[in-house]
Amino acid sequence: MRIILFVDTFPSLSETFISNKVRYLAEKGCNVFVFCVKRNNDLLHELFGNNKNVEVVLLRKSTMVPFLLSHPFLVTRFLFKPTSLRQRLFRRFRLAKINQYKPDIIHFEFSGIGVDYLYEIRKVTCKKVVSCRGSAEKVKLLIHKDRKENFRALLDEVDAVHCVSEDMRRTILPYCNKPEKIFINYPSINTAFFSKQHLSQKKTDIVTILSVGRFTFQKGFGTGLQAIHLLKESGVDFKWMIVGSGPEYEQILYQVHHFKLQDHVQLLGARSSAEVKDLMVQADIYFLPSVYEGIANVALEAMSMELPVVATRSGGMEEVIVPAENGLLADVYDHIGLADHLLLLLKDAGLRKQLGSNARKTIEQRFTLDIQTEKYIAVYSKLAGITCIQPAQDTIEQLNAPADKVTVSAIPSTPYKKQLHIGIILPEFPTVSETFFINKVIGLCNRGHRVTVFGGRKPIDNSVARLYRLDNYKNLVIADLDFKSSLLHLGKIFFLFPSAFFKSFHTDLQVFRRKLYVNLCKAYTNKYNCDIYHFGYSGIAIFYLSLFDSLKGKTVISCRGTAENVKLISEKERIKKLKILFEKVDKIHCVSASMSNTVQSYGAPVDKIFINRPAIDTTFFSRQNQVHHNDKIIILSVGRLVFQKGFMIGLLAIQKLKEQFGNFVWKIAGDGPKMEELMTHIHSLGLMENIVLLGKKDRNEIKELYEEADIYFLPSVSEGLANAVLEAMSMSLAVVSSDVGGMQEAITHNADGKLVSNYDHAAMAAQLLELCKDDVLRKKLGEAARKTAEEKFDISRYIDVFEDEYYKLLH
Repeated sequence: MRIILFVDTFPSLSETFISNKVRYLAEKGCNVFVFCVKRNNDLLHELFGNNKNVEVVLLRKSTMVPFLLSHPFLVTRFLFKPTSLRQRLFRRFRLAKINQYKPDIIHFEFSGIGVDYLYEIRKVTCKKVVSCRGSAEKVKLLIHKDRKENFRALLDEVDAVHCVSEDMRRTILPYCNKPEKIFINYPSINTAFFSKQHLSQKKTDIVTILSVGRFTFQKGFGTGLQAIHLLKESGVDFKWMIVGSGPEYEQILYQVHHFKLQDHVQLLGARSSAEVKDLMVQADIYFLPSVYEGIANVALEAMSMELPVVATRSGGMEEVIVPAENGLLADVYDHIGLADHLLLLLKDAGLRKQLGSNARKTIEQRFTLDIQTEKYIAVYSKLAGITCIQPAQDTIEQLNAPADKVTVSAIPSTPYKKQLHIGIILPEFPTVSETFFINKVIGLCNRGHRVTVFGGRKPIDNSVARLYRLDNYKNLVIADLDFKSSLLHLGKIFFLFPSAFFKSFHTDLQVFRRKLYVNLCKAYTNKYNCDIYHFGYSGIAIFYLSLFDSLKGKTVISCRGTAENVKLISEKERIKKLKILFEKVDKIHCVSASMSNTVQSYGAPVDKIFINRPAIDTTFFSRQNQVHHNDKIIILSVGRLVFQKGFMIGLLAIQKLKEQFGNFVWKIAGDGPKMEELMTHIHSLGLMENIVLLGKKDRNEIKELYEEADIYFLPSVSEGLANAVLEAMSMSLAVVSSDVGGMQEAITHNADGKLVSNYDHAAMAAQLLELCKDDVLRKKLGEAARKTAEEKFDISRYIDVFEDEYYKLLH
């Protein structure tokens, strides 16, 4: 039987189940062709050697040349027609490649890939199969409406639909017009390889907990860390080893440091199957805190290694683990339940052994590669009308046996002597999510100073500049440091600064480009001859570190939050650069006393630091409608959808609030990389009727949201000092905030707002509940908040402090 399997990368350390399937089908006599975009040649050779039944075919635009040469008419169209036609041509190439191999079966191992191949699926005559494994079905269908229709079309077009669990079957049923197409084939693992036979002696007496998985929100490591934090409080000695890498690394590392778990949690990075097996040998417990799963292969591997598993009831895990028989289960997000299960196993070695032994039996009976492969072959054979291939005599298991005090700047009492020329260096300007920079620029311009804003890239959305009428400020220049924006722009720059090009000459093109960008930035920034060059973030100052020695004016950097609270934990090299930066810069602006303490701990000289807390336009952010009556209590949050804003903790608080008070809605204004994650959690927690994601809003729209809201909610896990909270306070809203960063410098608990401990979603829920039920308290705190904003955070004071510090530098 000739079978084509479609994947993105092959082979992949994070998708060993695909490699196992390919190898086992080949051992059964099938000709297996893996079509992929990326190929790992070293791992391919290690796993498959010269296996003649396996061939890997790269399908990407760079491999189209032979096809194009054999279709000269299409080549002409390819060169001169729009991009959409080029995509259609690529599909023609893929279709030709599929037909070239004359498959009996084509199997798309992920439904997302199947959706991308809908054109080819409709054209080929062989039988088609698609697998539904988890992310594409549990998440993507919630977010992307067009994906739903394409997914329905995919299930209509294919001949069979593979689900990894009964839970997955139930998930896709609403999209499948012919449920009889669906078959369940559970994941499987190599039980001979993942076996506890002939194990080496354990290296430590400390009980070791192990987790393996991509650092993505689906794997629930945030919940896991909360459970481990509780476990640490019990006083039992243990170590949690986490194998993996991925986009959530920075967030996980931040939580490890926040909970002071450095002595208990070890992040090991990506590891091979052999290395994972060695770690399982040394482990005592396997921990799976996932938000959702199809069925976790690595949990099956751990069970095969006779490890007791503590897991959430995510996806199909309840189809694998029988509580107190072969593992322990807790509800998704239940960090307390997970901690209790872990503590039970930490204290009871006998129970660990009993659960582990039963786990091995479960795997042997239900999750072997023999069982999985025989089912695939039976389904493929029936679809293709081919007599089932007889199993080889040797199974794959047999073949594979083996701080100082800083004074807050006072408002100056002396008149200013002259107008300044102030350069402000930012990643992008203006943007709707960084109105504090816009406020500062406008404030300085209104004082008569010349302001030049150097932006690393042009903003995509020009409506922000129009909204704030920045064109009306004749003493404002927005200079573009993106010299690659167009060939014409680059030519103009060449005539302005030809020496920068000659200074940058190098035979290595990459070195030349890097040197050229630095030299152009030096020439461009000094062209404006600013008195002050103020870098809006320490991160961008580090990026432009090579400019500091060439700048003719005085230099200032701002330390605001993420770069100092998060990046310095996840990027160790950054600490060295930050110390160099502190030596070179003339002044260091901190948004709070808390931030001042943070930067001092990294070597910032106390005599260079000044504190200027954020400010807002209290005239604009002033409530017009003092009385409003909502059918439901409206809780509002405004911010980028990033982990630092703590929306996941907020969701848990909202879930707890709903248990005691249902008549509310939480509106979240903002966009960002966590949108998909939040949508998934909202559906998983059953909060669709209580939460509305509004997307990005401009300043006027946000003010309208403040007008209609009853409570402002900031569940952040990392902040400098949140501008949106100051706006809400100025709008006379009662605020519930985590006590993170400088928020204690803005809110006095029970006087002008509510403060709760960071990550404490139960306390957040309690404070929200109190305000939901007590409109008199809401009004009292809101009025006090307005007074605080007027007295401490008005934009006029903010500009006064900057002016004073700038003049001190120059005189």
